[in-house]
Amino acid sequence: MLALSLCIIFVLIGMFLRSAQDAEKVAADVGFEALAFRFNETVQQLHVEWQLAGRPNFLTLTNMRGRVEGIKQAKVAINSKGWPQPQAFNQQGCLQLWLDILLTEPKSINQAISVRYISDNESHLAVCRFAMPNKTGFSYFINTGEVKYSNE
Repeated sequence: MLALSLCIIFVLIGMFLRSAQDAEKVAADVGFEALAFRFNETVQQLHVEWQLAGRPNFLTLTNMRGRVEGIKQAKVAINSKGWPQPQAFNQQGCLQLWLDILLTEPKSINQAISVRYISDNESHLAVCRFAMPNKTGFSYFINTGEVKYSNE
């Protein structure tokens, strides 16, 4: 009887731990999706500001983050089509673009986010890819301003 009780307790503990891990993954995915939405929203905002400002090569992005963090600013490079672009077309440039647009470190629910630069000279493709370890991520297409979220 004692063995059966212990077995049931261990099964219940295992189920609880698994559901806690699942909840943590869902929370991380939702948090990252919110970052992707904010990234896209800021890209669109910068595009409109670029048009209104006479199509400059750079725009200054300002974000109020409360009294504790204060005001953060970033000078964002803008391409000839009006979309934010990295100042260097490589992984470091994409990381800097993340920092400039979101004004925050690339983390989501305490998970490191990988940053990659993908290009294809033949098709003129230039993409910054931001992803969590579970492959959930989004791609920013530099030439069109498109942000594509994917939950692989």
